[in-house]
Order: sequence, then C-alpha cells, then structure tokens
Amino acid sequence: MLAPIFIGFVLTHFFLIVYGIASHGSGLRPEIEQTIRETHDLAGEAGVFFVIALFLKAYSLGGGTYTGIEAVSNNVNMLKEPRVRTGKATMMLMALSLSATAAGIILLYLLWD
Repeated sequence: MLAPIFIGFVLTHFFLIVYGIASHGSGLRPEIEQTIRETHDLAGEAGVFFVIALFLKAYSLGGGTYTGIEAVSNNVNMLKEPRVRTGKATMMLMALSLSATAAGIILLYLLWD
C-alpha cells in the first residue's frame, strides 16, 4: 500500500538530484577539491579530534532519519512471508534511498551555493 508513495518519493528525488548535478556538473571537481582542502585546513588548525567530533555531531543530528528503518524493524511480524528476507530487502532499500537522497541533497547545496 505504501510502495507507490515510496517509489514516487525515490523517483522524484532521483530525477531532481540528477538534473541538479547535470546542470552544475562543471563545478563538481573544484567543489570536491575545495572541500578536501578546507577539511584538511580545519584538521590542521583545530586538530583531527575536533574534525572527528564535528562529524559525529553532524551524524547525531541526522539520527531522526533512522525512524523509518526502526519502524520497519519493529514491525517485521507484519510483513509478508518470508518475513526475514522481506524485512532485509525493505531495510536495504530504505537505507540506500536515504543515503543517496541525503548525499545528493548535500552535493546540490554545495554545487548550487
């Protein structure tokens, strides 16, 4: 029942992210180089542990994105047979779509200023 909504979400985000990258693709290489340089400079100025702590802070702030995966894992008994395989496949699709969408949106923020 929820599959059409999920598929619509994934397809619209996929097409918008691909369009955004394609239309500003020329700025991808300089943006990657600048990001690496700034991260290296930050580690040199503030220390490696600060950079690690900053990544961990960002990761913890995004923890709310796990609620969908948790909802699936809490309700595996409601899935169709074979439940374990269906649950694994569902959680894998959710994790892939979440990571691709988040990475794509962050990349678009960088490319589009």
